[in-house]
Amino acid sequence: MRCARKQSTRAAGFLLALVAVAALPAAPALAGPAQPTSTVARAPGAVEAGAGLPRAPIRRGQLAELCQQQPRPSNSIAETPWAQARLQFDRVHTFATGREVTVAVVDTGVWASHPQLNGPELDGGVVDQDNGGSLVGDGVSATVDCDGHGTLIAGIIAARPADDTNFQGIAPFAKILPVRVTNSLDEGSAGTLADGINYAVDQGVDIINVSVLADNEFPALVDAIKRALDNNIVVVTAAGNTGAEDNAKRWPAELARKPGFEGLIVVGATNQDGTLAPFTTTSVPASVAAPGVGVTGPAPIQGHTRNDNDGTSFAAPFVSGTAALVLEAYDKQLTPLQVKRRLQLTADHPGADLPAEGLGYGVVNPYEAVTAILPESSSAPATPEAGIKPLAADTGPDTTARDVALIVSGTAVGLAVITLGAVATYRRGRDRSWQPSQERPQTQT
Repeated sequence: MRCARKQSTRAAGFLLALVAVAALPAAPALAGPAQPTSTVARAPGAVEAGAGLPRAPIRRGQLAELCQQQPRPSNSIAETPWAQARLQFDRVHTFATGREVTVAVVDTGVWASHPQLNGPELDGGVVDQDNGGSLVGDGVSATVDCDGHGTLIAGIIAARPADDTNFQGIAPFAKILPVRVTNSLDEGSAGTLADGINYAVDQGVDIINVSVLADNEFPALVDAIKRALDNNIVVVTAAGNTGAEDNAKRWPAELARKPGFEGLIVVGATNQDGTLAPFTTTSVPASVAAPGVGVTGPAPIQGHTRNDNDGTSFAAPFVSGTAALVLEAYDKQLTPLQVKRRLQLTADHPGADLPAEGLGYGVVNPYEAVTAILPESSSAPATPEAGIKPLAADTGPDTTARDVALIVSGTAVGLAVITLGAVATYRRGRDRSWQPSQERPQTQT
């Protein structure tokens, strides 16, 4: 598997890169050693996730201790991040904030103690599943994130407002279910990713964000995505970052082409000017796009990464958050396909034929997605037509309108004649003082 963020130069590698998943469908193990594909860049004063941690095998439980020893950045974000301004968070928050909507982040875990993620469950924040959401098998809770990738994604979705920063999530009062399928020291697999998605389904979440991708159509992953959609769960996946390389397809994004997966939402990444980020994989069918260059979000433990995170990994959570707003606004009554169509129809469409390569229907527009009144048929699930009904036999021209017009006209003329006759009779009677008329004698000739 690969993390959907762009290539990194970090020598140690990024485990969530969920690299090169097994070529043989029957084997969930990776085809080779982990290769670095990207990194969560750190803000000034912060430390790169996993920096200084030992690369040798560690005892069970030691990883969580080592994570706690990382320096804790205290930098704040004074400016409003560009992606937040572009998507106009403040405008849409008048109508929805994601309350009562749960989003599963299937990733490296989520650092639940981060100040913007640790609120009471009723006001959003991370839902603690007593370590049930960690599927790596190293004893580390899903609410611990040594790498930072999952924490950043969770923050983009649901970081709550804070006094010391202008950064906040797009759905700040949504709940986050962390599902840990890898960490920054172990290799991941498509099998574990599938297990994580199934775990999220079992927990009854409303949305699943998938920012880790596989290199092939692993059967268990296909089944897991289908199960989620069949359970009326919105699934949002990154498109991938192979656009500047070989543009190789990534899964589950490629599944959106298949019957039965029409509700799967695939997200491309854009630059600040709204153009497609060149690393976006365009060989998969993008549904919509979102900011994916220079993204800001929370770092592990505390603090933030600032304006230097690139990848479709970080575009996907903007769409997951928007979907949370839509579900709240519509009382969670929409199907995954209805949510997808609403996002597509209300997106800021590019000046190209739709869907556009890599951009789909354009950059998601949270305000319009929540408030726009769409024709009922536009958001209804598309169902296969049983066939075009034959036209009815020709019964001649329809003369109904003409006949009605003639009847009305005839009636009006008749009434006019009667009225004129009555008026004339009245006048003659009045002139005779209402005496019977005298017949004149007829002249004989």
